[in-house]
Amino acid sequence: MQYNNFDMNLLRTLDALLAERSVTRAAERLCLSQPAMSGALHRLREYFKDPLLIRMGRDMVLTPLGESLVSPVRVTLLHVQSTLATRPAFDQSVSRRKFTLAMSDYGAFVLMPPLLRRLPVEAPFMTCNLEPIGGETFDRLECGDLDLLVTVESCEVGLRQRDSARDLKMRRLLYDDFVCVADENHPDIGDVLTMEDYERLPHILVRFGANLDTLVEQAWKLEELTVNIAATAPSFSSMLFMLPGTAMIGTVQRRFAQALAAPLRLKILECPVPMKALQQILLWHPRNHADPGHQYLRQMLVEAAGVGTARRDHPVGRNGVHASNPRSLAHEILAD
Repeated sequence: MQYNNFDMNLLRTLDALLAERSVTRAAERLCLSQPAMSGALHRLREYFKDPLLIRMGRDMVLTPLGESLVSPVRVTLLHVQSTLATRPAFDQSVSRRKFTLAMSDYGAFVLMPPLLRRLPVEAPFMTCNLEPIGGETFDRLECGDLDLLVTVESCEVGLRQRDSARDLKMRRLLYDDFVCVADENHPDIGDVLTMEDYERLPHILVRFGANLDTLVEQAWKLEELTVNIAATAPSFSSMLFMLPGTAMIGTVQRRFAQALAAPLRLKILECPVPMKALQQILLWHPRNHADPGHQYLRQMLVEAAGVGTARRDHPVGRNGVHASNPRSLAHEILAD
């Protein structure tokens, strides 16, 4: 199959070369021999009248033309794959689809147990691969390496500033608020945690990575607090497991605290710092919006969150997410 003298069989090869920037790695990615990949690169160079990849020291780098092709080639390939994968019906009982989802440990704690109780019964051959949220998560969602992202509402605001992300689809999932936790025998904390205590006592802070402030950090900045950070943790669950037997405190989602406080011998205290309610949302690329398998998994996640079928899917760029009192969730579901 050729269009304007371009052999469409080379599209996946071109995508792999642009992504891997290595003939060897691109060949491994497509299960081809290195000579076959080298021959394909030669044909691509002849077509584009450009080397596309050039050696610089020990590495291969893209030419300006190669750089300009990365995004459009990936988008074209994803549209072709999506079109070929489209079927008039979807039968979850026999589907062998593999989905990749990104979410925090909190999202996995709340959503995955009810989802994984249903999948073996309704969709025994489907696979859900989870990965943590990181600095490249949003790029992976846009380029098609990630199917679904469960994140907090504040990420939606940042995404709307990116032209390529303004049409992402969104669905609200659940609300929670934050509490403080400390060892049950903490010598300096009674039944009430004051603002003075909060600023004075050493904290374990959760950090997801560069430019990914948690809602806790956002609240500290908004209140201009000077907090004593004694340690950091990569997730809220690991932070809770670090607290027992120490003089430190942590700020965590209420559902997490209620589930783990008793077995870890921690006590829960109301947080003296005003914090925005935690709202988890579901994001996906519009290219997957009408995919019946994708729709099935999205609905499973919505039901796992306890939202049911009363909510509608929204483009991120058209419906902003607003912080709400967790107690108003039922009212909002009906009114949305």
